[in-house]
Amino acid sequence: MLQSVRSNLNIVRPTTDDYFEAVVQLTKLNLGGPLIYDALLLQAARKVNADTIYTCDLKHFHELAPDLASRIRTP
Repeated sequence: MLQSVRSNLNIVRPTTDDYFEAVVQLTKLNLGGPLIYDALLLQAARKVNADTIYTCDLKHFHELAPDLASRIRTP
């Protein structure tokens, strides 16, 4: 199953700039901790101009990326 999923995905590797932008975003919102992982996922979505971003954590994703709100969905 994992191989099937992997073959249909575009792997996005974060750069130093991506990490920096994610930290800047969290700092602007006065947030931190494990939300860095959500911020990095959202930064990757921006990088590839993702059509849809799936998450079970709509609240945090909308808070971290209001610019992507129209693309964020639950699975």
